[in-house]
Amino acid sequence: MISRSQVPVGGNELASFQPNLEFVPSLVNSPSKDIWLVGGAEVIRLFVERDWIDALILSVHPIALGQGIPLFLPNPGLPRKFQLTNCQVFDTGLVQLSYSGIAHG
Repeated sequence: MISRSQVPVGGNELASFQPNLEFVPSLVNSPSKDIWLVGGAEVIRLFVERDWIDALILSVHPIALGQGIPLFLPNPGLPRKFQLTNCQVFDTGLVQLSYSGIAHG
């Protein structure tokens, strides 16, 4: 878990985790190698800077919140190109867009 806030770990205990990414390369290079990354722009930036995002699944909900957490912050690792690989529309109006990464360089 990568978090800068206290999170419940069981019972009434709380744990605080700092962004320590030393374990991520072993996950990226493992046979299963898929990492589910959920978070805001600060967490995503850590992964974009290291070129660890090779696919995106974006869910667009038909709700206007008026505020929220940005998906991307200003980052020298961007722009990054992605290719749309799937678009799925659900009965609720949710649209899920799947993209694969295009190598840059």
